[in-house]
Amino acid sequence: MPVAGELESVGPTKTTPTVAGRSALKSQWRVTCGQASFTPQMWALPKDQVFVTAAGLKADYQSGLQSIVNSLDVSGHQAPSANVDKNDIAVAFDGLADGQQLTAGSSVVTFSVTFRNTGRNTYGRLEPLVITDAYPGSPAAQVVWGGNDGKLERLDGDTWNPTAMSPGSDMGYAVANPASIFSLAPGETRKVTYRLTLGAGNAPGNMPVKAQVMLPYSGSNMTVLGEKDITVKVTK
Repeated sequence: MPVAGELESVGPTKTTPTVAGRSALKSQWRVTCGQASFTPQMWALPKDQVFVTAAGLKADYQSGLQSIVNSLDVSGHQAPSANVDKNDIAVAFDGLADGQQLTAGSSVVTFSVTFRNTGRNTYGRLEPLVITDAYPGSPAAQVVWGGNDGKLERLDGDTWNPTAMSPGSDMGYAVANPASIFSLAPGETRKVTYRLTLGAGNAPGNMPVKAQVMLPYSGSNMTVLGEKDITVKVTK
């Protein structure tokens, strides 16, 4: 028998329950401290890299805890994976072509980008990204940070949301609007519509346009899973 203040632990007892529709690993201990007894528990969903722990919980609360664990929904969680491949997703433009002529100050073009999962990984959260890049005709006042004159919008549902025309001096341009996030299982496609308004400040020349799809930008790195580059011809 443990004396007052003495900690005694038994376990772990390991089981393999089903949690959130997935096979889980569970470890459970029986801990006694004086007259008090507790049951620390841990559930692990290794493939999703999701872990749930309950430390120091009394037996009276077990049914409530089990109800919470059973209600977990990890379908939208994109687990880190060593298997992500830059070529997993094919990217294609429609309505904006390589070499297409656009007039600075007057051209407004609506186009779409289609993303198709050609790999074997299911991606629960993906971020689309389209930008124009710096070229010799970029406005002099903006060229230091790679900006072009104009406006780029993305259609999310029924709403046109502004998005960065070009990369800035930091990575802020890559921060996703939650409305733009989508998922792709193997073989699935997703079409995203954009509208480009070319400003008068751009001089004639060949302007690069890049479409990418990546894991949502974390603030520290960009994991690109597919991309497509074209060049449009800017005229006056």
